Amino acid sequence: MFTTNYQKVLFVLVALSVVLRFFSFFPSVMDHDESTYLVIANEMLHHKTLYTDLIDIKPPGIFLLYALQLWLVKSVFFTRLVTALVVAATAYCLYIAKRQQTPNNSQSAFTTGVIYVFLCSTFTFYGVSPNTELYFNAFTALALVLFNKQRLVYYFFGGLMMGIGFIIKYMVLLDFTAFMLWAFVAMLLAGVSLPKAIGQIFVRASLAFVGLLLPLAACHLYYYLTNNFDAYYFITYIAPKRYANTWQPLHMAQLIGDYYLRFLPISFFFFYTLFQSKSPKNERLFALIWTFLSLIAVTLPSNRFGHYTIQLMLPTAYLAGSFFAADAVRPKWANVVLQKNIGYPLLALIIGIIVYLQKHDCYDKPDIPQQTANYLNAHLQPTETLYTGNTQHIVYLLTNQRSPIAYVHRNLIFDKKHIRSIAIDTTAQINRLIALQPTYILQQDTLPNKRLQQFVQQQYTLVQTIDNKVQIFRRK
Repeated sequence: MFTTNYQKVLFVLVALSVVLRFFSFFPSVMDHDESTYLVIANEMLHHKTLYTDLIDIKPPGIFLLYALQLWLVKSVFFTRLVTALVVAATAYCLYIAKRQQTPNNSQSAFTTGVIYVFLCSTFTFYGVSPNTELYFNAFTALALVLFNKQRLVYYFFGGLMMGIGFIIKYMVLLDFTAFMLWAFVAMLLAGVSLPKAIGQIFVRASLAFVGLLLPLAACHLYYYLTNNFDAYYFITYIAPKRYANTWQPLHMAQLIGDYYLRFLPISFFFFYTLFQSKSPKNERLFALIWTFLSLIAVTLPSNRFGHYTIQLMLPTAYLAGSFFAADAVRPKWANVVLQKNIGYPLLALIIGIIVYLQKHDCYDKPDIPQQTANYLNAHLQPTETLYTGNTQHIVYLLTNQRSPIAYVHRNLIFDKKHIRSIAIDTTAQINRLIALQPTYILQQDTLPNKRLQQFVQQQYTLVQTIDNKVQIFRRK
């Protein structure tokens, strides 16, 4: 069936990712960020323009990737399956990169890929729920494979891959810095003189940086040619400055501490290998540089979002896999546990627990947005419209409705931070909603805007309540 070990590894990683993430394919909502990507991507397929007709603070890359997926198959299930394949592809790239750097240790390379899949597929808001980090990690891992080839042309294409990641999330720049810094350090460790090393890394990093800038330049050019550059410029360069939080060291320490404790024993494998003097020096130094810069990327925004730590999973998996190298020095208890008659049943037990808990968390709970969409699909007429209010905006996609306002994410026009960051004229948006008079308006508890709430009370009738949570109002 398989002609090479590489094909076997790819099959195992794909199968593992699909099995571990299977029950996450079903719920209509796992995270409101993903819902935003899906709804905006669907609107883009209907000729709406990002940052003018549809407004969000994220770079355009993630919306383009989701638009491609919805163009192929308009299904949340399908996009979740694609995400599982992206996780497997990233793990496979890590496997190849590890084989390139340690060609005689296929065991640790394979374990590196497996560990990455486990890291991304265990906790709902730390990788199971699709988000930008899972996608740009794939381009980062692919870039590492290209950089490892050490030829100038591959530095350009590696930079190009990271450029695609960069327009998904700008923190990819820290991974790029780590790779270029390591390339320079590796030259010095190989005995290249300092002046020669500086000259070589300047050429290679310059080519890579040109590649990195190309996708960003293409975005600039597109918005310039379509006369939407001002809106794009504001979201790209102005809004992020307003969105940034004051850096809080204690909160960031808690975020990182939670990450390493949450992912025990994998984090133990990582730190044990990092401080094990008999482990390969170059491998440990590369992982240290990459981890340090990834930590900066994760903590710099000063937001305690678990999905930010997905960027840190790449270097964690990279070095943790070396704990399982055939010639690795390990504690005696670890060698006992890793025996096949203990290790394999233990691994099967862990997989079973993850799948069971994910089924409970994702599959067994009532899918309220889907139930809401089912009711609306049974009652909405072709000319009727919908505003999802402060409920889950994935209902737009599930009912094939367009958002009546540009701010798709349910919190944007109600949250003070977003209002300030994106300079939202809330009064104008509420006026627009009132003028449009959507046929149906959804709400959970009460709408945060008093004027809009009064409008609903006066002009709408409650026609259905879903699971005692989502109220469906119809215009009188």
